[in-house]
Amino acid sequence: MKIPVYAVALLLGGLIGTVLVRTAIPSQGGSTGSETTGSRKTARMPEPVGVSISRLISTESAEMDESVPINKALDVLFAERKSPMRTRAFLKNRIQMMTTGQLTQALMNGDVQSSAELREVAQRLAKEDPEGTFSHLVAQELRVNGMENTYTFVDALLQTWGDSDAVAVMNQLKMMKRGGSQQDFSLRFSGYWAKIDPAAAARNFDDLIYLRNMQDRGDMVFTDNSYAGEIVKSWKQKDENSMREYIANLLAGRQKDALNSALKKLVEPKH
Repeated sequence: MKIPVYAVALLLGGLIGTVLVRTAIPSQGGSTGSETTGSRKTARMPEPVGVSISRLISTESAEMDESVPINKALDVLFAERKSPMRTRAFLKNRIQMMTTGQLTQALMNGDVQSSAELREVAQRLAKEDPEGTFSHLVAQELRVNGMENTYTFVDALLQTWGDSDAVAVMNQLKMMKRGGSQQDFSLRFSGYWAKIDPAAAARNFDDLIYLRNMQDRGDMVFTDNSYAGEIVKSWKQKDENSMREYIANLLAGRQKDALNSALKKLVEPKH
């Protein structure tokens, strides 16, 4: 009688074990044990905010992947007649996520042509690689087509750079070859400098006058007077007492004459 009892006990134990194993491993619709383990999902780390935003924006257009040049992406978005805000959001996010090298290469490839994106790229490069970007610009290695686009890029680059180190900008301008480009860049930058820091512009008056005039020799009176007028107008609004004290302490000469003349014209009543 013992043998049948043991046999029944073993049979029951096997059945119970099978039930427990099936309970512990949920059925996967015919999958084997190894397939179940391989397909089991693990916890995913959250994406960076920028990646999430880029993914959400790009899913609305099949063309909006990173392999599409920026200018082509802009054309596609306009052709789709989507929201202008979404267009700007996509391109702004994309520019922020590109490296300095990628942005520079995009400019060399001619992949940035809209004024808003040119301005944003220039501002970014002015903070991360101003001298390198300026060198590429002077060497005409950046394909920024058209005079308007060129000035948009130049203004954003020099002004952003000038906000942190205006003297460095002036030194780069002084190293340029004499000619139209040097004068154009210098006129635009010196005008901005006179607005944001007229005292500093006055301290660098002689150098700036030279940069604003293409002639190495000859009369610069016209250049002197016009730029002195810009400095005095801005400085008078910011700190007139400081301006008058500075002019009064200048040695007799071209700069003092130009600033005094500009001040006189500014304060005299117009008839």
